[in-house]
Amino acid sequence: MIESAPRWVLGRRWLAVMCNPRQEGLAAHNATQAGWGVFYPRYEVIVTHGGGYRPVVRAYLPGYMFAAATRLLDPYDLQKTHGVAKVLRDMDGYYEIPDTDPVMRALLAMCDVDGLVAGFGGAKDGKLPITRYHVGQTIRIAPGGPLAGLEGLVAKLDRKRRGAEVWLEILGGATKAFVPDEQIEEMEGQT
Repeated sequence: MIESAPRWVLGRRWLAVMCNPRQEGLAAHNATQAGWGVFYPRYEVIVTHGGGYRPVVRAYLPGYMFAAATRLLDPYDLQKTHGVAKVLRDMDGYYEIPDTDPVMRALLAMCDVDGLVAGFGGAKDGKLPITRYHVGQTIRIAPGGPLAGLEGLVAKLDRKRRGAEVWLEILGGATKAFVPDEQIEEMEGQT
C-alpha cells in the first residue's frame, strides 16, 4: 500500500520499519493517519476454506514496511505508532533507504498503486508442482526481481502458492520471505 504520497518522488528516503507480529496492516494504517507515506508490499493468494476458494492478502516481507515523511515528521514519533515495533537504526542513525536504491526501486516497480505484488496466485487447478529443492537447502534467487542474487535457506515448501518460504538476510537481520518457484535457483553442489 502506498498512501499519502505519489509513487515516485525523486530524493525520497524510506525508513525501514519493523512491525509487531502480524500487525503490518495496522502499523501501515496508523502511520498513514499520522501523516507518513507508507509502502507496505503485499501479495494475494487463494486458499481453500470450507470447501471453496477464498483470496487472502499477506505481507510480502512479513514484519516489515517502509515509511517516508510527507512533511516534517520525527521518526521517533513513528516508533510510538501502534503496530510498530521499532524503526531500524544503524551506527549513523535511522536506517534510510533512498528510492534510487536498486532493491527499493525494484520493490516499488513490482507493486501496483495499492502495494500488491503482481504474479502471485494459488493453485486453483489443484495441481501441486514437484519442486527441485527441499527444506534446509541453500538456494539463490534468480535475476529479475528485487531480491535477485540473494542466497537463503529454504524454511518451508509451499506447493499451493508454488514456491517456498526462505530465510534471507535483509536489513541486517534474518527475515522469512516467500519466493515463487520460477525465481529459485539451486546452488551448485547442493542436494
